[in-house]
Amino acid sequence: MTAPTVGEVMTRTVRAVRAGAGYGELVDALVSQGAGTLPVVDGAGRVLGVVSEGDLLAAVARGSAVPDPRCTPLTIAPEASVASAVRLMDAMHAERLPVVTADGKLVGTVSRRQVLQASVHLDPVRRDELAGPVLRRVLARRAPHVHVTQADGVVTLTGSTDRRTTAQLALSLARAVPGVVNVVDRIAYAVDDTARLAHPEPTPNWV
Repeated sequence: MTAPTVGEVMTRTVRAVRAGAGYGELVDALVSQGAGTLPVVDGAGRVLGVVSEGDLLAAVARGSAVPDPRCTPLTIAPEASVASAVRLMDAMHAERLPVVTADGKLVGTVSRRQVLQASVHLDPVRRDELAGPVLRRVLARRAPHVHVTQADGVVTLTGSTDRRTTAQLALSLARAVPGVVNVVDRIAYAVDDTARLAHPEPTPNWV
């Protein structure tokens, strides 16, 4: 099976806003599109930046009528692979990317959900290439002493955590990574805090 491209999974009917659009137009566009961000384009349809709901709120907070679009927009080409889109979105924490031609013209957008759905159809080697780095980056923040190995979509977690709930969180995070079909739990933990959560101590009655 040929690896899917961004152009095959992207949304082609996209509403963009022209540079210099007013506050009301920006709000209407964001609401009607149902997206957290929108591309900002020039008169030729080339992407200049993006504007988000957060940008609008920040503009209101500082007393500015219209936010400036973020410069140097993060974009991707329609012929790019879904695997590269997954890596780019993960590295830059992007929820949605404008899809542009070589001359910068907007032809669609691709969301994190679209690329995750498409990644299911990648071959096992490509899934492993994506699953490992994504999971390691997440666990480095949440469970730094948990180690990851993967093969054929099966992830094995080893190492240790201070609490059982942290180990369970690591397992949940692993199962949520695109391309992971099974998770082997070999995590040790120092304290089982799940019993305390299941049977909390009664609240004293001071009356």
